[in-house]
Amino acid sequence: MLIFFSIELIISTISCTIFLIKATNCKLNCKRVLIYFLFIFSPIYLVLAYFDILSVLSLFTSYTFLLFSTEGLSKSRIVYLVTFFQSIVLAITSSVILIESIFVQETIYKSIIDIIIAFVILLTLIIISKEYIYSKIDDFLNFIPNGLKILIVISLYIISFFTVDLSYISKTEFTNQYWYYFLEFSFILSLIAFCVIYPIFISSVTSKNYYKKISEIANEQSKKQFHYYQKLLEKDKLLREFKHNYKNQVIVLKAYLAKGNITSAQNYLSDSFDFINEISDIQTGNYILDVLISDKKQNANGIDIEIKGHISAGFIEPIDICTIFGNALDNAIDACQKIKKHNKVIKINIQENANTVHICISNTVDEPVRIINNSISTTKPDKVNHGLGLYSINKSVEKYNGSVNIECNNNVFSINILLVDTKKT
Repeated sequence: MLIFFSIELIISTISCTIFLIKATNCKLNCKRVLIYFLFIFSPIYLVLAYFDILSVLSLFTSYTFLLFSTEGLSKSRIVYLVTFFQSIVLAITSSVILIESIFVQETIYKSIIDIIIAFVILLTLIIISKEYIYSKIDDFLNFIPNGLKILIVISLYIISFFTVDLSYISKTEFTNQYWYYFLEFSFILSLIAFCVIYPIFISSVTSKNYYKKISEIANEQSKKQFHYYQKLLEKDKLLREFKHNYKNQVIVLKAYLAKGNITSAQNYLSDSFDFINEISDIQTGNYILDVLISDKKQNANGIDIEIKGHISAGFIEPIDICTIFGNALDNAIDACQKIKKHNKVIKINIQENANTVHICISNTVDEPVRIINNSISTTKPDKVNHGLGLYSINKSVEKYNGSVNIECNNNVFSINILLVDTKKT
């Protein structure tokens, strides 16, 4: 029996490790893995085997191994994900154990069936792609309330433990064996119902919270657009005032020159140029974009923003200008503010052709950004906002039969956007 237990323990630990790696961006430290098995696991295994209490190992091996050996993930996140995974595995195995107890009585056969179940789970985890597991777990962690996450795990454990306990109760202990079968099938049906209802409920909550977040971002963008229009009105007012006062300014300048007061004339011209630069510091060919970039530059202290190219395309709606450039620049500025090792640089490159506009916004980053399926893969707290920002950009780009591609090379993150004037194609 010792060999069966050891095999099942190894398979379950490997399964838990694969799940954690595929569900997150953590990595295994090979040196720590070796140290764990040589100096932690092996001595404990020998001691517990000597006292014939090896079953204790199954309670903490996955936790201690992953807490000790993984990098790039918080301890609390590791503990929850391991607990969550084990609760699902326990729910599956307990229901199978309860069914097998009806037909199988020999302990050795039960052990073999347990190993087969563990191996099937391991094989399933190997077959399922990392992208699929990552996206599902990511949505679960980001959009399910913490209280519900805990409730799901606790309820899975409670039902599973009752099911396992029932499987070890002998039918002879019941005066009426129909009660035994009733309880047995009741727990099986409870598990099946649980496995059907909970995913539907979780999916509903996830969708609700996701679209709530989308709505919040849409409202925020509307506020930003209103803010940019207010800025436009302010600058338009300043420009009209400048034109109105232009004649008077020329008169003052002539008076200084007539008196030979060159210094005063130069100072006056300098003040005038400062005022002109304040009105039109950014010149992209699109007045709304000028205001937007100017506003972003004011909040990007210590970040060098370079602009190349012009955009006069009238087919792009103002709200889409705000959505595309606003979200892309917000993400770029946020990334640059976290830089410690490199220069903080954001480059905006715009190329306009007969019926297309190519936009490339790039920014330096401290560490390479992992990209999976054209989306940023990260466990950082701002991931949701970055992800929904890209989602908003994609929704705007779709209106113009365009495309969005992101990449990260040599510590430079870039978002490349193509917009097409469908009326000309």
